[in-house]
Amino acid sequence: MQSAIRMWGVAATLAIAMLSPFGALDGGSLAGAQEASSGDEAAFQSYLVGFRSRALARGVSERTLDQVLPTLSFNPRVIELDQAQPGGPVNGPASASPNFAPYRAKHVGPDLIARGRAAYAAQRSNLRRVEAETGVPESIMVAIWGQETNYGGYTGDFDLPRSLASLAYEGRRRELFESELIATLQLIDRGIPRSQLKGSWAGATGYPQFMPSAYLRLARDGDGDGRADIWTDPADALASIAILGIVCTAAAFLMFAALIEEIGPVRATIITYVNPAVAALLGVAVLGETFSVPTAVGFGLVIVGSTLA
Repeated sequence: MQSAIRMWGVAATLAIAMLSPFGALDGGSLAGAQEASSGDEAAFQSYLVGFRSRALARGVSERTLDQVLPTLSFNPRVIELDQAQPGGPVNGPASASPNFAPYRAKHVGPDLIARGRAAYAAQRSNLRRVEAETGVPESIMVAIWGQETNYGGYTGDFDLPRSLASLAYEGRRRELFESELIATLQLIDRGIPRSQLKGSWAGATGYPQFMPSAYLRLARDGDGDGRADIWTDPADALASIAILGIVCTAAAFLMFAALIEEIGPVRATIITYVNPAVAALLGVAVLGETFSVPTAVGFGLVIVGSTLA
């Protein structure tokens, strides 16, 4: 029974990586490959003028706005990447979801499993302590770290303020990305250097690929040094991942219960447990555990829960 509960947790929390609304990391070296047209840039700068007042109203300091906003320019590359996600552009055809087999081959391979085992051994003392403090199994923390950034091997090098400002200006998901831009500026207000705020084209950052607002809610100091450094400190990243696991699991149960009431248990189960296997396979491979039905069941719950966390 204990093994089943443990594997439920491994599979559950790892689903966050698979169904993120922002897709995979894309090399930041391409971010400047396309130059915005003069019309786009002028409209973008006009958007920033209006944004400034909204950011001030949300508590961002004038000092940070004066430092950051004049440096921003429109990045068409992030718009291209956003429109290539499932759902596609507003008025264009929807892009297809990736086939399962190639996705599994890319995300659960021997190199990643070997890196996971090395990371697990190196961080064992931190993992044991965080598990004792939070109740989140160490297997969950290790596997999310691997699924998100290959155990810190690549965390993205897009400039977060520029990417998020471009996505907010474009407007397809303005409310989401403008809120994340404000959260990024709040991180700078807290003393996090602009140079550290690098990540995916859509703003996910650090070892666990937290969006800036998730950092504000979930980031924890895992080693007692007074900082929550998810970019370079594995202890902090793993402690923060544990908090993510708790939040997502709780949200998942609430969402699953609502789905059952609205569409019935059969359809709710189908929707909730879509495509849970890839990250589960990574988690069980790293720890040498056996894939099981509880693994997939737990995974599906947090696929839904991660959208609410």
